[in-house]
Amino acid sequence: MTEVGAQLPNQKRDQIFRSALREFAEKGYESASTNSITDEAGISKGLLFHYFGSKKDLYLSVLDHCVRYYQAFYEHRASEFSSDIFDRMLQASALKIEMLRSSPDTYRVLTEAFVNTPGDIGFEVLEIRKKALTEGFATLCGGLDLSRLRNGIEPSRVLELLMAVSEALISKYIAVQQASGKMLLDVMPAVIDEFREAIQIIKHGAYEPDM
Repeated sequence: MTEVGAQLPNQKRDQIFRSALREFAEKGYESASTNSITDEAGISKGLLFHYFGSKKDLYLSVLDHCVRYYQAFYEHRASEFSSDIFDRMLQASALKIEMLRSSPDTYRVLTEAFVNTPGDIGFEVLEIRKKALTEGFATLCGGLDLSRLRNGIEPSRVLELLMAVSEALISKYIAVQQASGKMLLDVMPAVIDEFREAIQIIKHGAYEPDM
């Protein structure tokens, strides 16, 4: 959030964020209309730009807000997660379905930003994503039982590999969802099922054990 934007009264800031979140979730960054946001929030366009600087700055503030919402959502449930590295990654992915149900607009803004990053704000979105991954990594790693990993296997590399597979599957099924006209929530169980299968391949290997 911009320093000036932070000076807004909480009620007014929340009202602007709700309107902007809905608009960006429904139309994406490029097609979103600041006129629609200001009309719904009940403020002038001049006041919006006074506090947030530009549509780009408003979008980045909303995206940062969404990231922090997801982190809090995850941390609230983290104590319930398995100590097994593979089970935990599957649980973390399944949690995305719960988040999608509880706040679909938040999830849509996050996936749109990180999967189909708007070109002219790519650098800024990448920086937000890198910061989120760095902060979330510690929570994801906390309390893991790594005793079953082979000697020489870095836990961070396993997590990075699993996260890359998870993100690739989400991208794949978002494309399926967009092509088919289905709701994102409809395709998410398929993401989890395929991720579960991928985890088994990574965990046990694709080859038969040597005799």
